[in-house]
Amino acid sequence: MATSRVKMPCARAVYGFQGQSSHELDFSAGVSILLLRRIDENWLEGKLEGRVGIFPASHVKIEVGSPSGMACCRQQTLAAG
Repeated sequence: MATSRVKMPCARAVYGFQGQSSHELDFSAGVSILLLRRIDENWLEGKLEGRVGIFPASHVKIEVGSPSGMACCRQQTLAAG
């Protein structure tokens, strides 16, 4: 069975963020966040350690690509059938 590498869109936290509600994603500076989508020009939605939430785009640096479908930094191995 062959495997292929799929790059997922992600960003590195430049600053930590403490959300004000349950739908906001808390994180510390330096973590890598899997990007799910762009809410608007100021907010992104992402996943970190099994938690999903929104956070300010100004707190992260998109390392490669964007949630609009471009490839990015974190690779996952998928089985190819």
